[in-house]
Amino acid sequence: MKQLFLLMAFCSIPLASLGEEAFIGKKEASITLIEYGSLTCDACNYFHRGVLPKITESYIEKGAVRYVYRHFPTGAEALLGAIATQCAGDQNYEMLDKLYLNVEHWYEAGNQNEIFVGYAESLNIDSVSFAQCLAGDQERAIILAGQQEASKKYGVIGTPTFVINGKVIKGKRSFSQMEALLDDTEPLGGLQVEQE
Repeated sequence: MKQLFLLMAFCSIPLASLGEEAFIGKKEASITLIEYGSLTCDACNYFHRGVLPKITESYIEKGAVRYVYRHFPTGAEALLGAIATQCAGDQNYEMLDKLYLNVEHWYEAGNQNEIFVGYAESLNIDSVSFAQCLAGDQERAIILAGQQEASKKYGVIGTPTFVINGKVIKGKRSFSQMEALLDDTEPLGGLQVEQE
């Protein structure tokens, strides 16, 4: 049921891009929530399965929050998943959702790319071009460069790390903790770091 809710939520919320970067929600939202996550991180999975659906319902669907996911892979398998997500193109958030909800099926499978191609087919993504993208180096380079930029700009060293209108929050957060942070968000200002 939870999986169906997430897929329906991602399908019903406007997906758009801010420059080259895709986001969920309205461009005009007064709050931008950026998550630096790793597909094999337990706390990230907790956020994706248990917290993000509530944020979606309470904030994103109401136009108050724009959500951006940025990859910060913490291992080889997470990097493979991040590449698969990027190779999904306009459906990267749908692929992200599939990978988080099925991590136990692909994480230690050994044939991840084969599994990812199956996920792509289930999303009606052209499997040939998707497989070619997986085999290439372009997405890997983009992800690794983004990871370096996150470390330099926001001090990201682990996942999840959230950036809410410029304020950096590190570590696992419940919905009530995220709700308090979102409700207390002010316009963009100086860089602040809060750790768990």
